[in-house]
Amino acid sequence: PVYPALLSTSIGPGQLHSEGLIAAVDALPAGAILLLHSQDLPCAAWGDVTSTAASARGALGVVCTGYVRDSATLRRGQLPVFARGSLPARAMGRADVVLHGVKLKVCDIDVEPGDLLVADDDGVVIVPASMQSEVLERAAVLIRRESMLRAALANGTPLGTAVAKSSANTSATSTALDGDITQKPPTQETARDANR
Repeated sequence: PVYPALLSTSIGPGQLHSEGLIAAVDALPAGAILLLHSQDLPCAAWGDVTSTAASARGALGVVCTGYVRDSATLRRGQLPVFARGSLPARAMGRADVVLHGVKLKVCDIDVEPGDLLVADDDGVVIVPASMQSEVLERAAVLIRRESMLRAALANGTPLGTAVAKSSANTSATSTALDGDITQKPPTQETARDANR
């Protein structure tokens, strides 16, 4: 499940030690993925120290809509971290987490604690908790369809024939769902190495 947090430049005078980020990391539930929305701020909101702390708390990953630092260390680490890119400028003294563990609007999407978040090198998908069963069922249909398609292609079946056969062999639901789910092309690079 996702655990949202908002990074902002609205920090108190003399606040230099990222108290908000520390509080957000310390509040991370085991099994959660931290979604750190940094609103295009020109500083790195995440690095190896915070990754170490989040991993020790049992977090499953981090998605940062902005930047991270210590990218080489993050790629070698056990905690998957995805971000727009990397910057050497740290957030400390520039920005801090002002909200966490509450409903946030992230990249024009309402995100609530407990929503499903899936991230890989192709992008990030957030599924509202109320739709998880339906989306997972639809995903299972697509996985079965693509598995049948790959098996047919590996056996030498022409692509057109394999596509027609895999479509005919899946339920009517699978053909309807190709247009039901709106997809946004990924616009973020990842801090995670694609070969990992």
